[in-house]
Amino acid sequence: MNKNKEWLKKQMGLYKDGVGNCSFNEYTKGLNYAYETADDLINQLDEPEKVVIPQFVADWYEKTFAFNDGYSSIAIYQTVRIGWPGGEIEKAPKLVRNWVWNNAKVMLNALVNGYKIEEEKRYRLKLNAPILNDNDEVFLNVSKTQFDYFIRDEEDTRYDKTIFNESELELIDETGFERVEVKE
Repeated sequence: MNKNKEWLKKQMGLYKDGVGNCSFNEYTKGLNYAYETADDLINQLDEPEKVVIPQFVADWYEKTFAFNDGYSSIAIYQTVRIGWPGGEIEKAPKLVRNWVWNNAKVMLNALVNGYKIEEEKRYRLKLNAPILNDNDEVFLNVSKTQFDYFIRDEEDTRYDKTIFNESELELIDETGFERVEVKE
C-alpha cells in the first residue's frame, strides 16, 4: 500500500466529519487548532514526483502487468539492470524495449512512485515530391476498414486515417515521406 499524505491524514483523524457542528467551547477550539496544525505539517511533507513516460510504454506496461504489480517491478528491474534473459521486457515491441533500456532509472522510478503519461507526438507523413500540377501537398492515408495505403490530402476522415503516433509509424515504411508533426 502506498502511504501518502491523504493516508496519514485519515490515520490521524484529520477528516473531522461533524466536528464543525459541535458547540464552540474551549475543547472544540483546541481540537480544531490541533487538526489544523497537523494538517499544515502534513502538507509540508515531500512526496516523490511522478515521472513522465511515453504513452506507448504505459500501454505496454498496463497490458502486460495489470494483474500483478509486485511482479512487474521485479521483472523489469531484473531485465533492465541485471540483463535477465527471457523476461517480459524482451517480449515487448522494439520501441518499448529501447525506451526502457535507455531510460532504466526513469522506468524504475515510475514503478515505485507512479507515473504520468507524456503527451504523445503525432505526425502526418507528407510525400517528398509533389505529384499534382498545382504543387498541393499530399499525405499518406490509411483506410480504417481495409487498411489500404494511398496518397491524398491531409484530412482525417471517418474512413481514412492520416495522423499516426510513434508506435504506428514503426510499422510503416517511411521511405519517400517526411514526418510533419501535428500541432493541436
